[in-house]
Amino acid sequence: MVESVKVRPVRLIVGLIVLLIGIAVLVAGILMWRIGGVDKYIKLESFSIKDQPVDKITELEISIGSGDLIINKGGDRLDLIAENVPEGYYSYGTTDGRFYIKQKSKLHIFSPYLYSFMLSDKSKPRVTLTVPDKEFDRIKLELGAGEATVDGLKAKNAEIHTGAGDFNSKNFNVSDDLEIEHGVGRAVFEDYDAGKIDIESGIGELIFSGYVRKGMDAECGIGEVDMTVYGSSSDYDIDAKSGIGSVNIERNGGDGKEDIPFDIEGGIGEVNIRFVNK
Repeated sequence: MVESVKVRPVRLIVGLIVLLIGIAVLVAGILMWRIGGVDKYIKLESFSIKDQPVDKITELEISIGSGDLIINKGGDRLDLIAENVPEGYYSYGTTDGRFYIKQKSKLHIFSPYLYSFMLSDKSKPRVTLTVPDKEFDRIKLELGAGEATVDGLKAKNAEIHTGAGDFNSKNFNVSDDLEIEHGVGRAVFEDYDAGKIDIESGIGELIFSGYVRKGMDAECGIGEVDMTVYGSSSDYDIDAKSGIGSVNIERNGGDGKEDIPFDIEGGIGEVNIRFVNK
C-alpha cells in the first residue's frame, strides 16, 4: 500500500514566510557586519617572508580558503606577504623541499566562503607570493572563495583546484602532467604550454588556450568550456562525446599523424574547441 503525504497550503505558506524572514535577517546581519568593520569581531593579522632562499625548494603547495591570491615571478628568491588574514588561520614554512601555505584552523566547510562574502574590500584578505623563474618539480594550488591571479609559473607537474571565486592565470608551463579541477565561478588558463592535461570542469565557466603536447582528457559538467588549442587538429586523435549539451569542434586541417589523444566528454553545458596555428 502506497501512502501519500499531502502538505496543507497554510503550512506551506507559513513555512515560506519563516524562510524569507530568516534570509532577511541573515542579509541584514551581513550588511551590519560589513559596515561596522570585521576587525571588531575577528582579530586579523599580517605577516611576511622576505628573500627566502629557493635553491632547495622543489615544490610549492598553496591552499587559500578565502580572500585574494596573487602569484608571480621575479628575482631569484621567494617572497610572501599576507594581509588581513584571520589570526591563526594559516600556517606556512618549508619542509622536505616543499614550501607551503595552508589553512590551519579547523573551520566549518562553508566558513571561508561566508567569511569572504562578509568582508569589505578594505578588510579583505590578500596573499601575494613572488617566486623565482625556475621549474619546480610540483606545484599545487587549492583555492576557495576570492580572486586568484597567477602568472609565469613553471613546473614538471601541477595541480590546480579552483573554488567559488575567479581564477585568472597565464604563461604557465607544465612539462609533464597538469590536473585542473574547476568548481564554481570563472577560470581562465591563458597561453599555457603543457604535456598531458586532465580537466574536470564543474558549474562555472572555463577558458583555456595553449599548447597540448601529450594529450587531453576533459570531463565537462554543467557550465561552459571554451578551448583554443595551438597547433594543427590533424596532430590529434579526437574522441568527443556529448551529453545533454553540445560539443563543437573547429578544425584547421593539416597533415599530422593524429597520434596525440584528445578525449572530450561533454555534460549539460556547451563545449567549444578550436584549433589555431600559432
